[in-house]
Amino acid sequence: MAHPWDVFPKAFLTKLQEFPSQRAEAILQGLTVHKPTTFRVNTLKSTKEAVLAELIGDGWAVEPVPWYKEAFIVRKHGANRIASLGVFTSGLLYLQSLASMLPALILNPKEGESILDVAAAPGSKTTQLSSLLHNTGRIVANDISPIRLEKLKANLHIQGVTNVTITQMPAQILSQKFANQFDTVLVDVPCTMEGKFDATNPKSYKNWSEEYAYIFPKRQEDILTSAIRCAKPGGTIVYSTCTISPDENEGVITRILQHGEVTTVPIQIPGFNFNPPLSINPHVGNCVRVDPTSDLEGFFIAKLRKQ
Repeated sequence: MAHPWDVFPKAFLTKLQEFPSQRAEAILQGLTVHKPTTFRVNTLKSTKEAVLAELIGDGWAVEPVPWYKEAFIVRKHGANRIASLGVFTSGLLYLQSLASMLPALILNPKEGESILDVAAAPGSKTTQLSSLLHNTGRIVANDISPIRLEKLKANLHIQGVTNVTITQMPAQILSQKFANQFDTVLVDVPCTMEGKFDATNPKSYKNWSEEYAYIFPKRQEDILTSAIRCAKPGGTIVYSTCTISPDENEGVITRILQHGEVTTVPIQIPGFNFNPPLSINPHVGNCVRVDPTSDLEGFFIAKLRKQ
C-alpha cells in the first residue's frame, strides 16, 4: 500500500529507521500535512489586542497559541492573503512558523543583555529577540549571504527594530572578533531542513541528497564551537535546527560536549509538550525535539551553559 510519504527520497526514509517505528511513522504523518499560516504580533509597534481587533473586524478567524501569548494561527487563508493586509505591510505582525518561535523563547533574553544571532537572516528570530528585549540591549545579527542580509535589513526596518547591528562574515570565525562578549547566543544553523518537508510540496524536499546531508554536521559543529567562544563565561547558548537528522542534532551536541566548554540545560516552556531526543548518549537528555505535526514543523533545540 502506497503512503503519502513515499514521495520523499528513499535515503531519507531509510535514515528514519534510527527512530522507534511508531515515532518514525508519526513523524512521517506530520510531514504529509500542509501547515497553517501562523504569525506573532510585533509588540514593538502594536499590541495583540489591537492587531486582533483589526483582523477580526475584517472577518478573519484567528486562533490563539496557548504557549505563546503573542502567537496565533490562521487556518482558512494562506500567507499570501495576510501579506496583503495593512497589519502586515506596516509591520504590526510577523509571519513565522510556530516551531521557529521556540528557540528565542528558550533563549529567554533579559532586557539590556547583549545577544549574538549567529545565522540571522532573514530575521525571523532576530526581530523576535528584539521584541522580547523591547528594543533594549544589543543584538549583533550576522549572516554571510548578501542577498539574505538585504532581507534582514528590510525586516528590521519594517518591524521597527533599533537595537541590532549587522555583521557579514563566516559564522565559523565569529569568535575571532567577538570572543567572550555576549550574555546569550542564538545558533540556528543552516541544515538539511528535513523538518520542513511537505509531501504536498515537492520543492520542500527536491534538493535533499545523502551528500547534502553528509556535509552539514561538521559545518554545524564548527559554527557552534565558534558561537560558544563568543559567549561570556556562564553565558547561555541555544543551538537549533529545523531538521530531523540525528547527525545534525544529537550527534553535533554529543561532540560539542566532549570539548568540555559547555553543559546542557533543561528546557521547558509552560504549555508546550516537547518530544525527547534520540538516546545517542545520556548527556543529550536535556535536549528536545519537536516532531512534525499538523501545526508544527520539525525542530531540534539544545540549551547550553558555558563553563
